[in-house]
Amino acid sequence: MIMDASAALEDLDTLVRHLRDAHPHPYPDGMQAFYAAVAECVSAIPANGLSDARFRQLLRPVLAAVRDGHTKLEESVTGSRHYPVGWDVVEDVLYVARVGSTEHRELLGARLVSVNGRTVAELRAAYTRIRGCENLSHELTGVARALGGPHLAEDLLGLADGLKLVVRTADGADVTVEVPSTEEDLEWIGPPSTQELPPADASGLGWGFLSADTVYLRVANLVGYREYAEMMEAFADRPVGEHGDATSATELLRELVLAARTARADRLIVDLRGNGGGGAAFAFILGHFLYGLDRTLRVDLGHGLTRYSELFAEHYPAMVKDVPAEVWAAGGYDFREEHAWRAGELVETFRLQDYSPTFAAELTRGDLSAAWSPQVTVLIDAWTYSSGFQLALFLHRMGADTVGVPSGQAGNSSGDTLGFTLPHSRIKARLSAKRFVMFPHDPEQGRLWRPDQELTYAHLAGHHFDPDTAVTIATAGLNPGSESR
Repeated sequence: MIMDASAALEDLDTLVRHLRDAHPHPYPDGMQAFYAAVAECVSAIPANGLSDARFRQLLRPVLAAVRDGHTKLEESVTGSRHYPVGWDVVEDVLYVARVGSTEHRELLGARLVSVNGRTVAELRAAYTRIRGCENLSHELTGVARALGGPHLAEDLLGLADGLKLVVRTADGADVTVEVPSTEEDLEWIGPPSTQELPPADASGLGWGFLSADTVYLRVANLVGYREYAEMMEAFADRPVGEHGDATSATELLRELVLAARTARADRLIVDLRGNGGGGAAFAFILGHFLYGLDRTLRVDLGHGLTRYSELFAEHYPAMVKDVPAEVWAAGGYDFREEHAWRAGELVETFRLQDYSPTFAAELTRGDLSAAWSPQVTVLIDAWTYSSGFQLALFLHRMGADTVGVPSGQAGNSSGDTLGFTLPHSRIKARLSAKRFVMFPHDPEQGRLWRPDQELTYAHLAGHHFDPDTAVTIATAGLNPGSESR
């Protein structure tokens, strides 16, 4: 289907207007740089119209100019072909973490040097022109996703049915291999894990004992648990669908704490690897059981800056009812949280118990507040984003150690997204409504937060690229003498 030029220009105007009026930080490189990207998009729209796919290509650099990973088009996955090589991130490296056929098994663990003649640095630079990126890990995860199939890689490589990979093996030898795309369903092959980890359930949560004194908590995502659905239903002032069968984080953590106390376990590993985020309410629930709600609310996570707008009000009418007139007069920017933070005041801007009946009942019960005080270790990787990142930082600032790969999420960044649809093309997009400044005094850490024990390529090679090497390192750290950290 071809969209005419006037409709495309109107859709572009809608996109720019929403960014201008609703995003808290739309011009990170200045207004001129942003509108230069808009001008390039305008000049590239043909007078005789363009396809949906081409229009998406032209819009991506406009959104990328905001340099915000949460602000993006909602991409529908099209194309049935994919490449049978899967990548992961460690340090500044993309390495082969899994393959789709036994003929490529020898590639496992090899580091990417180039694809179709383009170096990793060139691929990273190309990716930042089509997606807002926040740090090195974000760029690398973006390239890894883009190498998933021809339809994803097109913006980086052009139309490429196959890949010519140059990879460097663990012993330093460069290998060139041709990888064709395939339509076959793949059964991924990867190095075996030496760990038997309790799995997450359909809601993304799971737990179990790794040893008599160590409990493992898996938090695969933060969108599937019941309290998140209750919270979103209250915020949106409308039903969000059935959630009665969703796992309750409150009930699961209550069960975990009671079992840990009975076993006299004193160590907890919280696995947030691959957690793409969702609802930050989980931190309040876990904090209640480990530290008590008062300490949880007093932890310093920096400050935020919400921007209210017409788009915000469309999504969350209940939340804008009490926004003061002076906030609207200041472009919708609500500086009250920042001012309170600078004054050293505790401002309880969010009370989960007001939105989640499940958590409210636990607070009323009150018998397990700060009921278990284990030594906590948090696992993160480059794919730990958004509320997953915030949960890791919360636990770290409560005293937990962190192990893994720096997250692609920047601590000083934007989030809490709002969705909208462009009127003519019906393309869906999302933009951030809140600015987070979690490292107000350390911009470098605010861009790339490094864990206490950073996973390296040497660690992986030394453990034969075991996908759970981070767990092995974490348990060694919890049990000094079992393995050098």
